[in-house]
Amino acid sequence: MLLVDSREKAVTKKVIAALVPDSSVIALACADFLLFDQDGHSLGIERKTASDLLGSLSKKMVNGNVRLDDQLERMAEEYTHRLLIVEGWPMYDTKTRKLSTRTRDTNVAGTSSTVSPASTSCWASR
Repeated sequence: MLLVDSREKAVTKKVIAALVPDSSVIALACADFLLFDQDGHSLGIERKTASDLLGSLSKKMVNGNVRLDDQLERMAEEYTHRLLIVEGWPMYDTKTRKLSTRTRDTNVAGTSSTVSPASTSCWASR
């Protein structure tokens, strides 16, 4: 069973519904996608663009934690396994000393996207 967070973009929900007919859209507490197997194991998937990742690393929560740490800790409490997918590349300009991000254009299932599989990094945790 695949669950999709209700806050995902409409095009993402539409593509997943077409590819995975038994998927459902609900408000997930701390992931973008959630997979369950027949034994009750869960895989929480958090997807971030490179720019969102940089923002999550720099933003502090009320409890003092970095936003990304807070998200990953909540996922560790909720799910058997966790996966963080980062789309795009962080870029550092040595002349301006600024950090930015870059993505590539691709076309997935007839939709426009700024991410290609070659520009995606994944980290998994048990």
